[in-house]
Amino acid sequence: MTTPATVTPAPKPAPVWEDFVDIFYAPRQVFERRRDGKFGLPFFILLVLAALLLFLTKPLMQPVYDAIIEMGMAQMRASNPQVTEEMVTRARGMSDTFLLPGIVFNLAIAILLSGLALWLVGKLFDSRQTASQALMVSTFANVPRLILGTITSALLALLLPAESLDSPYAAMLSPARLVDPKTAPVLAAALMRVEVFTIWATVLLGIGLYVTGKVTARQAAIAAAIVWLLGGLAGVAGALRSAG
Repeated sequence: MTTPATVTPAPKPAPVWEDFVDIFYAPRQVFERRRDGKFGLPFFILLVLAALLLFLTKPLMQPVYDAIIEMGMAQMRASNPQVTEEMVTRARGMSDTFLLPGIVFNLAIAILLSGLALWLVGKLFDSRQTASQALMVSTFANVPRLILGTITSALLALLLPAESLDSPYAAMLSPARLVDPKTAPVLAAALMRVEVFTIWATVLLGIGLYVTGKVTARQAAIAAAIVWLLGGLAGVAGALRSAG
């Protein structure tokens, strides 16, 4: 008599808040539950949480934000010698107003581009991952970076001397914080990728591709590393444009 094949039951769906917690210690289970690739609600919630944390930690991070703005003003002066100090002052005020919304917008774009890059790179390894699954993976992969990473940066800003917070990378767990972006912008941009929460997100991208793409663990790790490298190249290219 033939024994019927055992069918593995599909993981039970969980509320978004549970997935936001589980991604820290059980990411594979999260990606198994989210195989449907529906990323819209988690993506929106993540951006709202990131915006809230950025707003709440702004007093601590203000010296870092001031450094970002001053770098922008220096680039403005360098690109157009006819810029007056009145124009710089006006631009500085606008930059301070729109800095946090701009950061949130850039985070959203980065998550989407990271997901699309994962999907495309996965095709090199015959991944079965869909574009929506890749965007779902990228969304949850960035939860630790945007939530715990933002809190960690604020704590570093609280503990470090105010005079040391003179760089966009000063409150990051990265060797980039030891480099002056004014004199070595390309090196700083490259080292920014060697950051604890960026590497954590990269590992989660690999796990997500392994689960949803049906590739080997080695292939998933290589694909995630390529996505990490592409992100670094994009940052270096941006630094080169700003410097040149």
